[in-house]
Amino acid sequence: MTIMLIALVLAGGSGPFAKAPDLTAGHKAIKFTATDVRGKTVHFPSDFKGKIVLLDFWATWCGPCMGEVPNVVNTYKAMHRNGFEILGISLDNSQTRKSVGRVTKAKGMTWDQVSDGKYWEAAVAKLYGVVSIPQAYIVNGTTGVIVAEGDGIRGENLLPAVQKALNAASRK
Repeated sequence: MTIMLIALVLAGGSGPFAKAPDLTAGHKAIKFTATDVRGKTVHFPSDFKGKIVLLDFWATWCGPCMGEVPNVVNTYKAMHRNGFEILGISLDNSQTRKSVGRVTKAKGMTWDQVSDGKYWEAAVAKLYGVVSIPQAYIVNGTTGVIVAEGDGIRGENLLPAVQKALNAASRK
């Protein structure tokens, strides 16, 4: 009886061993509502219909994240007019969260940022099972489908991945 219950839980039931959602390309992104750092409510992905969105998990204290920033900013500048958006999800804690606005301004990160100051317990990060950063997903804002994720959208791979997503979305 116990083994059957464990099998049911592992097969996708509720509880601590429930099956995590598949967040690979071709699957739906997890919908959420959050408040950005300016106090605006963000409904993801529904607020981004007609757009290709980079959902970018990062923090000001994360060296690799800050190393990705110039590439992300350049991709945003090159592709924003074509329908590319970014929603940043900062994993800064209650102390470092105060620097998010300063850092984003200084680095030219002009897109919306969500930051609840809860570090690794950040609500959206927990929803997505984030255990390391930087972590990002390219999502079709109209369909809510993840079109790319992982190392395939880091560094010099980001721009061509965004271009491919925008081209695919325009053909539909």
